[in-house]
Amino acid sequence: MAIFGFLSYIGSLVFYIHGLIRFDSPGLSRVTGSNYLGSWFAFVIANLCLTAHRLFYTLLPLRSPFILTTTVERVCIASIVLFYFVFIAITLSPLASMEFCPAHFFFRYDRTTSLMNRLFNYMIGVVNVTAYTIMFATLFIKGSLTFRRNSEIRMTAQAALVSARELAFYLYWSYVPRAELSWRYALDTYTTLAYYDVLLLPYIIFNKTVRTEMKNILCKQKSRTSTVASFDRSRNTLRQSQGV
Repeated sequence: MAIFGFLSYIGSLVFYIHGLIRFDSPGLSRVTGSNYLGSWFAFVIANLCLTAHRLFYTLLPLRSPFILTTTVERVCIASIVLFYFVFIAITLSPLASMEFCPAHFFFRYDRTTSLMNRLFNYMIGVVNVTAYTIMFATLFIKGSLTFRRNSEIRMTAQAALVSARELAFYLYWSYVPRAELSWRYALDTYTTLAYYDVLLLPYIIFNKTVRTEMKNILCKQKSRTSTVASFDRSRNTLRQSQGV
């Protein structure tokens, strides 16, 4: 998920610069459009696979390790990556199109990609929310979720915020009337980028494991920087002493 989110951000940076300088390049518009929607679809599929993984372990905690094996996980990852490259290849061909319009900061779809976009919006707003509702209802009925421990409260708040925001994005993308105004099309593009941030924020706020991993990564980077700096200082000192 993080990889496809990063690809989408890189593509967004390219097409925003493209739009600001008003550089006329039909080929670049098609490439950025294909990457934008391809990484978006792959991100949604990866998110849906993660939801299915959690649902399996909630409903079938004893059988899930034998069903969701390492081979199954590798097949899922390979399928998502293959889908991404196949989608880009198709949208770059005459079979379908998806291109960025730098004059209005929005993407033009053809009918096929528009239908796919609606389907993936449905996956975000309906399938994911329904799956998380089933998970928490099952845990509550089994007595595994009592809301007495802080970890349970944080986990519930995290999942509830993610589901509520996914539902809000789905309702906006699917049911808000579309006006023939350029700023509305540009706003759709910005909300898609905001979706990535909104989806990750609850994990950063409520999930201790994520915060710990981020601190470890930052501390490692700082320690490496300080080690390199100290090594450079010692090397310069050695050179100065040799010169003397």
